[in-house]
Amino acid sequence: MLTQGKDATRAANERRCCAVGECCEAFLSTRTVSDVRAALRSALSSAISRELVTRNVATAVKLPSGRKRRRKAWSSDEARAFLESARADGDAMYAAYVLVLVLGLRRGEVLGLVWDDLDLDQGELARVTEVCREQKFTVGQYVFKEGEPGNRLFLISEG
Repeated sequence: MLTQGKDATRAANERRCCAVGECCEAFLSTRTVSDVRAALRSALSSAISRELVTRNVATAVKLPSGRKRRRKAWSSDEARAFLESARADGDAMYAAYVLVLVLGLRRGEVLGLVWDDLDLDQGELARVTEVCREQKFTVGQYVFKEGEPGNRLFLISEG
């Protein structure tokens, strides 16, 4: 009998499926579990309306909280290597990469930048507009969202 080893972490008396061997850690994603529950709820709701069952037990099921993936931030050496590579390759997005990595601008802030936001005499970049996705019904649309003038001020050093 072939097993996946998914029950290897359970106590011996609680093992139900893949009780032999090493755990392959092939767990269902949170989205898959949610979709399966939604399908069951829908089927049972239909069965209730047809008077085939008296109760929808799937409504009582609580989903486990989603696993958040930990992201590892780049070290300064990794960021420097990335910027050097982008510059050497003549990447058209090089200036945007610098703004994100050096000044900490967000993606929408970089996309919403205009020349009026930049004051070279004072060495400041004042972000007042950003591009964000606005959800209307089921179709997303990108819009310019005006912020308060000077609500994020970035000082630009020479060099």
